Amino acid sequence: MTIAILAIIFGVFPAAGNQVLYKLGAMSVVEFSVSDDMHHWCAITIHPDSGYRVVADGKPGAWFQEIDWLRLGFSHDWAHWAYVGTRDGRQVLVRDNREEKEYDQVCGEYEQPLFSADGQHLAYTALDADRWVVVRDGKESGVFDQVQPPVFSADNRHLVFAGRKGDRWLIMLDGFTKAEYDYIESARFLPDGSLTYIARDKERWFLVRGTKKGPAYDEISQSKTSRDGSHYAYAARTGEKWRIVFDGKPAAEYDNVADLTISPSGRHLAYAAGSGTWTYDNYFEYYRFDGSFATVRDGRELRWGPEGFDVEFLTFSADEAHVAYSIGKIGESGYVVVDTTAGPAYRGVVRLTYAPVGNRLAYSVYQSDTHFVVLDDRRLGPYDDVEDLRFSADGSHVIITARQGGKWRVVIDGTDQDPFEKISYIRYSPDGQYAGVLGIRDKAIYRVVYKLNSR
Repeated sequence: MTIAILAIIFGVFPAAGNQVLYKLGAMSVVEFSVSDDMHHWCAITIHPDSGYRVVADGKPGAWFQEIDWLRLGFSHDWAHWAYVGTRDGRQVLVRDNREEKEYDQVCGEYEQPLFSADGQHLAYTALDADRWVVVRDGKESGVFDQVQPPVFSADNRHLVFAGRKGDRWLIMLDGFTKAEYDYIESARFLPDGSLTYIARDKERWFLVRGTKKGPAYDEISQSKTSRDGSHYAYAARTGEKWRIVFDGKPAAEYDNVADLTISPSGRHLAYAAGSGTWTYDNYFEYYRFDGSFATVRDGRELRWGPEGFDVEFLTFSADEAHVAYSIGKIGESGYVVVDTTAGPAYRGVVRLTYAPVGNRLAYSVYQSDTHFVVLDDRRLGPYDDVEDLRFSADGSHVIITARQGGKWRVVIDGTDQDPFEKISYIRYSPDGQYAGVLGIRDKAIYRVVYKLNSR
């Protein structure tokens, strides 16, 4: 997509400088965010006497006793927003500052209201009197004992979700039952508009793609699809052994498989493969895996980690020639590995990212209470905390947001910028010449745009 087309879709990125967007007065900001083009923004605020309210593009909404940041959703162009507010023990979905019907609960745990790609439709789940419904554009669909979050099709016309009635799960497409099994999960649309989901019937699990059922296993999880929908993978268990199935072909068996990752092109696959034992933890009531992990790429084991160490953050480089990941044990030690080459050990690895082009790698780590960013084999910091870490589209710039001495700063290519009390996530202009954040200082929300030096 050209820069000109991106500008039409998202708007022209603002010029460099600081602009006051909203004066807070007695309010404080709980969380806030800004659109990719820096023209739309939203903040959850709190007032010591009045409670919580959302302010979007300078327009304040109604007061609530609670507003959950995790249940705040936006349309793709950020022209519309929706959130869940709590008042007198009841919850309500607020869409563009208009309240819809009250329920006992709106949206499940970690679920956001969902906009269609064109921003014209909105769907969410709601609970009233122990019965769940899915609400689409204000209209309720079905009555269920349990529901999973709905998903829109890419063309914005269709909505699918899985709902349970009694001991049976149903695939619901536009309000009509399409399939029925003992259990269903991960229902979604493929790029061609057909459905895919994991199902269980009579203790046998299988993956459904379109109208075709895959082979049956004792258990299936971690269903993934490539961006263009032409490749797929999932984890499957037979007896006590797990294996990855990629495009219908089963790989080698292990005691555990995790962190399944398909490369952007869909041609490559990486995952963590474990050797060890499963033990039921009576206190936490779950099965715990004790053992070690290897990182596997395209069927080849790259590197085994020590006993008790996990593999995380599996990420392909832009050209898919390399895969980076961390090997670590929470609170003890962690290090980043590129293919088979390990970097220095720290107490832990927090995040890891490749540049969108080339092979530049950056990751944030911590040692005791001190945080660093490792970039091109050099270390930035120390900081008290690192929140965001992003490359520009051409990979020439890397920006982080870091806290030091009680203040947050944007750090551009290792150079500190002016401090703020709070900073949002980083946004880049489509041409890579500018970057921006929201910042809070002197009881006001600022839009801050930086001109990036050519490199």
